[in-house]
Amino acid sequence: MAIANNVPTEEAGVIVLTDKNFDEVINSHNYTLVEFYAPWCGHCQKLAPEYAKAAQRLQKEGSSVKLAKLDATTEKEVATRFRVGGFPTLKFFTFGTPVEYKGGRTEQEIVNWIKKKTEPPLRQAKDLDYFEDQIRDFDVVVVFWGDESQPGFSTFEQVSKSGIEEAEFLWATDPEIKEKYRRDPAVQVTVYKRFDDFQVNYDDELQFEALKAWVVRNTFPIVIDFTGKTTDLIFGRDQIPKVLLFVEKSEKSEVAAKVFRKVAEKVFGQARFVQISFTDSTANKITEFVGVKQTDLPAIRLVATSEQGSKSKYKFEEDITFENIIKFLQDYNSKNLRSYLKSEDPPANNNGPVKTVVATTWKKIVLDPSKDVLVELYAPWCGHCKKLAPEYEKAAARLQADYPNVILAKMDATANEIDGVSANGYPTLKWYPAFKKHLPQDFASDIRSEEAIVNWVEKKASHKKNASDQKPISDDL
Repeated sequence: MAIANNVPTEEAGVIVLTDKNFDEVINSHNYTLVEFYAPWCGHCQKLAPEYAKAAQRLQKEGSSVKLAKLDATTEKEVATRFRVGGFPTLKFFTFGTPVEYKGGRTEQEIVNWIKKKTEPPLRQAKDLDYFEDQIRDFDVVVVFWGDESQPGFSTFEQVSKSGIEEAEFLWATDPEIKEKYRRDPAVQVTVYKRFDDFQVNYDDELQFEALKAWVVRNTFPIVIDFTGKTTDLIFGRDQIPKVLLFVEKSEKSEVAAKVFRKVAEKVFGQARFVQISFTDSTANKITEFVGVKQTDLPAIRLVATSEQGSKSKYKFEEDITFENIIKFLQDYNSKNLRSYLKSEDPPANNNGPVKTVVATTWKKIVLDPSKDVLVELYAPWCGHCKKLAPEYEKAAARLQADYPNVILAKMDATANEIDGVSANGYPTLKWYPAFKKHLPQDFASDIRSEEAIVNWVEKKASHKKNASDQKPISDDL
């Protein structure tokens, strides 16, 4: 079909978009999933065949949803408009309005996500084939045994509309389905899962809050294996505490994993239990966040998220036994655990021009009221930090002679945490003036040379040059 003067082509069932035809294509369809890609991107290349198979499957099924793609390296006007900053970026357009795509990257996961967004939340399973297709294609399917006339149906329908994206909702009256799958005629609701127990019956009263909570609990495995795909499933949905077990390939880790699962089964629904392979590169950020090292393995940490979104961490420091983990969780629920912040060990030698700070020495060095301190928050892998290092060292050496009450310091912000101190990027330089530690300032210069650092510090210093015995200015005391 020609659209204006630009005829959109298709490649393997996927519409090829350009700056010129983008708006008209999007506005011509109620639903369009768009992939913004770069030809050189390995993730895009891996997605391409799955994306094409999903497009062809939807076409075959007669779906009105279209899949499209746009090369963001050549069609830059549209890519800039939608702030595409990484590849692949997928956006789902509903009557022209985009939302972020949060599904998986396989044909089945793409199709499932689209159906969830475009089909009614509650559907009738009219025959056995349809029913078995659903429990094969979806991880979680919740079934009401009966129709609109049955008590509890309206409650079930409300739950289906309450935004539980991980579950599919069906109602069934077909005798063939009931004969094969409804093991107990008294049961009104059953969940079918592709993990843990295949079939679980709901045995409580059909009340909205209770049923919804039960469905949500059953959308997660008893123990979730951490992968790049499960990150949002684990951390992005609710405030339930997350109990994390970090393991490696060892007999000790295998024993810990078995104990961990027994605890998870015992308190299922009270916390989310996650097993993380320490060597999985997709887990680097969470491993770094909780401060687990290979020498700690197997290790358990608990992460709790407040209503404001801040995260607190708790360290399990006992032997990994069933009783000890249960006690750890009880102490957390009773608010008898103390959260922790990461800290490296202080260096054995800290006599260089630039002082190394760790979390446990922050107060002693940076918050020393008699000293002006410029502290660099850096990351070991940061190229800009590596470039700054020799300039920072030379500036510190120069200032050391003339300003003995000025300290230039550095702290690895990926391995140490300070309450109220964070880096939006690396390196971040902050100035903590003498007797004004509550008023830190950002290093206000884009130039990070030795000369620029020295000049900036000289203007800010509370002490006069070569006046080590003079008291610092403290006009706000």
